[in-house]
Amino acid sequence: MFQSLIVLRNDTATNARRSREYVDQLETHFSLSAQSVDISGCTAEKIHDVVAKTLDALDSLPAVMAIVGGDGTVSSVVHGVVMSPHAQALGDQLALFPLWGGNANDIATMLNGVAKNVTMSQVCERATVQPIYPLMVSVDSPGGSFERIATAYASFGATAEASSLMESSAHARSGTKRRPFIIRVGREILDFWRAIIRMDGFGMSSPGEESVHAYERLFINGPRIARIRHGMVQLGQRAYLEAMATKKNAHMLLYAYRLFVKKSYGTVTDQPTTFHIRDATMAQIDGEVIGIEPHTIVRVAIHETPFYAVAQSRQID
Repeated sequence: MFQSLIVLRNDTATNARRSREYVDQLETHFSLSAQSVDISGCTAEKIHDVVAKTLDALDSLPAVMAIVGGDGTVSSVVHGVVMSPHAQALGDQLALFPLWGGNANDIATMLNGVAKNVTMSQVCERATVQPIYPLMVSVDSPGGSFERIATAYASFGATAEASSLMESSAHARSGTKRRPFIIRVGREILDFWRAIIRMDGFGMSSPGEESVHAYERLFINGPRIARIRHGMVQLGQRAYLEAMATKKNAHMLLYAYRLFVKKSYGTVTDQPTTFHIRDATMAQIDGEVIGIEPHTIVRVAIHETPFYAVAQSRQID
């Protein structure tokens, strides 16, 4: 199927060791020797440069690019691919394959489900090379402007606030990750709701609409966010799901229930969304937590160039 196997690896990722075992399985499955590139410690911009140089030198097609790293690493690789001048010419001749190397692994899970009791041969036998249209998130604030590719999701408000709290909390610095799984999950849930209760929300307005006070604005690309399947957007569909919560505490539970259990909340669209954030808040884009200044304009749109990925339309969890 593939003529070459390229591995971009972040050896500092949470589950890098497990992902390297997957690379060994891919070498066996495809009967190929991997061309490995170490991107440990690289910034997003450096990863973009590495991807550009790798694509410049790519001469054996079709190729699969396996990614050992978490969502931030994967998102940076996707950014490098879709922004490359080679992207359209390569098309489905280059397939990305995230290997669940991080902690949350939202992107790998979106594409191929949860990596549990499964071999890479089983994944490859069920998967095909599919086009995935990521979101481009453009942020224009008083302190400067930037763009980020959102392969799986972008959120503003509660989720990002909670993630920021979990990253900076004392238990993250004192070895809580080595405690039993149920205790870690319990602490993470507690931190999430602490963040919800503590946060003040943010004022927000969209062109032609009245201003609202929001606690969460969420954009999901694909059928999942993390391990939760919402099913309102299909994998590879050129559309995204937008949802917003304007009340907190108990109402946030109702918001999550309607979004992920009832699958009846939010709007599926293929049109760009622009909104003005009046107050300081936090954003989370494919795992990267970013501070948002007051009076920031955000634009979310489907990127015109897809990347191609090894992915399963029908996943087995």
